[in-house]
Amino acid sequence: MYPFLHLLADGSLFVFVSKSSELFDVSTNTTLKTFPDLPGDYRTYPNTGGSVLLPLSSTTNWTADIMICGGGAYQDITSPTDASCGRISPFAADPAWEMDSMPEGRTMVEGTLLPDGTVIWLNGASQGAQGFGLARDPALEALIYDPTAALGKRWTTGASTTIPRLYHSVALLLLDGRVMIAGSNPVEQPILLPDAENPYVTEFRVETYTPPYLAGENLNKRPTNVQLSMTSLTANSQTFTVSFTVPSGAQGAKVSLYH
Repeated sequence: MYPFLHLLADGSLFVFVSKSSELFDVSTNTTLKTFPDLPGDYRTYPNTGGSVLLPLSSTTNWTADIMICGGGAYQDITSPTDASCGRISPFAADPAWEMDSMPEGRTMVEGTLLPDGTVIWLNGASQGAQGFGLARDPALEALIYDPTAALGKRWTTGASTTIPRLYHSVALLLLDGRVMIAGSNPVEQPILLPDAENPYVTEFRVETYTPPYLAGENLNKRPTNVQLSMTSLTANSQTFTVSFTVPSGAQGAKVSLYH
């Protein structure tokens, strides 16, 4: 139930469930390739972790890398959560999982791509599983992953929230580069006030998270006056230009396209 799915450039689907994965051709209803099992605990429902297709880059000839983090051992509030992450290139000659680890174990964690090429992991819990009343010890810190850094040096910890975000929470990138965080209904029917039986209640508050590239000195390093020569872009090999004003002392610029 509820597999992780990623659409790849050749039209195939990367399908992952539990610990196993494959490339699937929708047009012929056939499996194209089967991958080794991902080490660690279970990664999909009810021990749901998170999964992202990492940013595609011209510097790596648009190589597709898929990352899966978190999960747990069994569907119970006492289940420990998994801190490990696996990363795989489906089109490699001999695909294999490269293992890494988050700073802490998490279930129901949301991975969101950021325009600077990093991935922010938010929400979830450090104990339990997906479902009503099945998680505790909420994970409150923002974890930031840099896919281009050396293995073992890719994770940093960002700001913390005070709001538990458990079952059915979400994190979405906004057009201004911030992240909107919402949701959490860890009880089947709405409960507004916590009690001994239900310490985590239905959450209606919405937060916005400001990533490091929008804070402090980084604001002065960003290009201004950004303009596109056209705003109707079609995948037909056409070209367009991006013009902008370079900040004083800038050493380079990067353009990210986000659908």
